[in-house]
Amino acid sequence: MKKCFTIIGLILCTLKINAQEENVKTLPISISIFNNGTQLPNDGYLRIFSKNIHPGISVGTSFPYRKGNYSAVFQTVKLGYFYHQYSQHALQLYSELGYGHVLGAGFYAQGLVGLGYLHSFVDLQQFSFVNGQYKESSKWGRPQAM
Repeated sequence: MKKCFTIIGLILCTLKINAQEENVKTLPISISIFNNGTQLPNDGYLRIFSKNIHPGISVGTSFPYRKGNYSAVFQTVKLGYFYHQYSQHALQLYSELGYGHVLGAGFYAQGLVGLGYLHSFVDLQQFSFVNGQYKESSKWGRPQAM
């Protein structure tokens, strides 16, 4: 008998949780691990994959503007970081406007256009020539548009 009440209680708790989740609006979270390639096309392994590893990570979310049965217009906001060994570290902050369309048979096409800010920090000593002497430059970094 005690077992029966436990099972019924668990079922009722599950039903209540599902009912609450339907009314809550949540934003999707995307996490991306990537390699920031610096080689020319048609080079590397199998002439596709880069030989050098420059790891990075990006975390973001998306906001739907219009969502239909077969298409969607949305915007993403992402924050990222990557590292080039012996060269630089970089922070990225960017947004993308996207359009996606269901093609059928399980296929989905999506296009994105983005704009953002990248700030890179040199990982090497830099010097500038001032008054006949070399002095170490500041490591403030370099702001760039993406």
